[in-house]
Parts: sequence; C-alpha cells; structure tokens
Amino acid sequence: EGDQVDILELMDIRGGKIMHHRIYWGWFGTQMLIRSAAR
Repeated sequence: EGDQVDILELMDIRGGKIMHHRIYWGWFGTQMLIRSAAR
C-alpha cells in the first residue's frame, strides 16, 4: 500500500558496455523530486 513512483530506465549496451543511459520519471516521481530538492 502507498504511493508508487513511475520510472522507466533504458540502457543502450554495445560490446558489453553501456553507451547511453536514460531515466524517465512520470508525473508523480517528478513532483517528488521537486519537493525533495526544495528542502
């Protein structure tokens, strides 16, 4: 029970190495980050 954060994490892997790493936050997760940074 409780709130869940919507996150999508993507990695482009070539030759066993991470070439690109991206994290996408949904609306709820973004609001949590904003509140946390404001403290």
